[in-house]
Amino acid sequence: MMNQIQRQPTRWRTTIATSIAGLVLVSSLVFSQIYGSSGFGIDSMLLVLAPFALFAVMLIPALVRLLAKDAPIWMRLLPIAVWLLTLWVVLEPPLVDVNFIVLRGGREKAVQMIENGDLRPNDRDIVDVSAAGTMLSAGGNEAMAGDCAGKTCVLFFADRGILHHYTGYLYVPAGGDAASFDDLLTEHGFIKPLGGSWYFVGQ
Repeated sequence: MMNQIQRQPTRWRTTIATSIAGLVLVSSLVFSQIYGSSGFGIDSMLLVLAPFALFAVMLIPALVRLLAKDAPIWMRLLPIAVWLLTLWVVLEPPLVDVNFIVLRGGREKAVQMIENGDLRPNDRDIVDVSAAGTMLSAGGNEAMAGDCAGKTCVLFFADRGILHHYTGYLYVPAGGDAASFDDLLTEHGFIKPLGGSWYFVGQ
């Protein structure tokens, strides 16, 4: 009886540890999605990679717990279920929507300032949108204005990779065409409608 009582808390350790690892990972990704728009580099990568490593390691005890015979089946399934649920959140993340919802107001203010001429792109079509708010676009809070079928579109970067690869939030006014902003979006990239005049794009 005493051994049974002592074993009971240990049955929950794997579930609790897996839940904590998953929570840390999801939290770091949310933080990176929102505050990563300020454009920091290697430190943001480490911020996400460390929780990923911890989360990956937690698969081992979750599988060991699954194969154990000293607990009911539902208790043995719980750690791996928590692990898989967290993996689903990471692979099919609502994080793109989190960034979009949190920063949409500031980005729409920046678009309005560009349309009114209060913010002007330079000769490379780059425009500093800091006057409209902080963290609106990765890589120094610089957005890109471009032509979309005769309309002015504005791209707020979520990530500025190497060799012209990027992801971001593209504002397309009525009558514009998101695909015409960058030919590579239709050839090698993606265009995901977010609602209204907004698209999540990348290549």
